[in-house]
Amino acid sequence: MYAQKLLVMLLDLKCLRITDILQLKLVSQFFEFLHEDLSNANVNNIRLCALLASAPEVETRILSELKVVKRIGALLEFVHAREMEDVLEPTLSLCRFFLLRSSGKEKLGGMPGIPSNDLIKLGNMNDHQDASRDITDFGSYISVFLELCGYHECQIANLAAECLILFTNAASKEAAMNLFSNLSLLGRVLQLLSLRQNPSVTAQLQRRLLYALYVSCKEQRSAQLNSAMPSVAISDITQIEAIVSNLGNSSNPKVAEAALDVVCELQLLHHGT
Repeated sequence: MYAQKLLVMLLDLKCLRITDILQLKLVSQFFEFLHEDLSNANVNNIRLCALLASAPEVETRILSELKVVKRIGALLEFVHAREMEDVLEPTLSLCRFFLLRSSGKEKLGGMPGIPSNDLIKLGNMNDHQDASRDITDFGSYISVFLELCGYHECQIANLAAECLILFTNAASKEAAMNLFSNLSLLGRVLQLLSLRQNPSVTAQLQRRLLYALYVSCKEQRSAQLNSAMPSVAISDITQIEAIVSNLGNSSNPKVAEAALDVVCELQLLHHGT
């Protein structure tokens, strides 16, 4: 553990470069802990992985070949369930960097709250055609991302919401299928956010959740027309539509506009058009 902590410190201080790790062909070794007992995971080995995933010097192909997305999702579920707050943020950051690499740069600009420096960084990475082949495995952990969107710490909630919309971009079909399987949870999180006392933070989270639902509605409608996905229960659509309709009265004009757009999509989905 001390060696990992020292390595993170050396990378932070620029005394060691990512290219040095690449030359020694050590990348895969730093991800090996994901295949072991997750209770042994610590902030240092997770941060090491996040530093590698965020480095433009590391080709996306190398990370894709590791096929660790499912284990990263399992790690997120594990640390959230056990309230391991010290490793929750670095784990979400690790998810985020994998998803960022799998997202098309041309779509990111239209997403609410994606920092411009991430667009620049993405431009220095491989084209998203080299995206992790197993990125769809994050779909099994949509419920975890949603729960964390309602987390009491703003940084955690924002990271979870960003992961959600990045996944919507990277794997829209899987995102829609899993989001519509968790509509009641999405509704509860939206209602919870409406009770928060931080308007600017709340508005950004609401916009991100509404964006994910809007894109998923379009994907669901398209899939249903082609019989590619099962229909959503009318009662589920009606319930989430009522919650989103209330957001159409938000004092934040961007939230209100996003809510009205989603309501229109839900109505189209309701009527099967």
